[in-house]
Amino acid sequence: MWGPVIGEVLQRRTLTQWQDSRVLEIGFRQGKLAALLAKLGATVHGLETQPAYVPAASAYAASKGVESRCNFEVADFFTLPSQYDLVVTKSVLYSIKEVARYRDWVTGMANVLVAGGEIMLIENGSGNSLVKFARKLSRSHRLHADCLLSNPVVLDIIGEKFDILGLKSYYAFAPLMPREIVSAFERRFLHVSFSKSAIFWLHGKKKE
Repeated sequence: MWGPVIGEVLQRRTLTQWQDSRVLEIGFRQGKLAALLAKLGATVHGLETQPAYVPAASAYAASKGVESRCNFEVADFFTLPSQYDLVVTKSVLYSIKEVARYRDWVTGMANVLVAGGEIMLIENGSGNSLVKFARKLSRSHRLHADCLLSNPVVLDIIGEKFDILGLKSYYAFAPLMPREIVSAFERRFLHVSFSKSAIFWLHGKKKE
């Protein structure tokens, strides 16, 4: 499900924009997205809260031949200087339960970006019944949280620091399956309506 979504997000910037850009990824986990960005020519600084992810991500970057363009560590991004062209998150902000905390995160992301810097937020939504079932099978049911990117108040907070250039939600297994097909399946066999998004992404540019 994530591959087509990430592919579409990456197309928001040209190849020239990716080359030699300084990217901060908050929550790199296995380092797959960082390695992909490094393949495009970016230099990626990945931050995590769990030390066990560092050697795994470093090994993955090395296997893709981009270890020289990736640096992974455990650190707090709030303390970093303004030096990045782009901040990326994937399945990180869903853990924020209070709308008020978003303002701290949004301000922190703006502070580490250079003038005109961008954010790419790729985040989980709660999803509908098919998505929840799939996540339970994959033991990722902890992600069953309503994504605050669907909250107008949160979007207003983001809008205080960033011009929102793009915002999109994906339903169930889209874009792998058309929304209408999934909706019909749910109504016919599960007797539920197709309602909640599984993935959101937001692209923003730091205000002058």
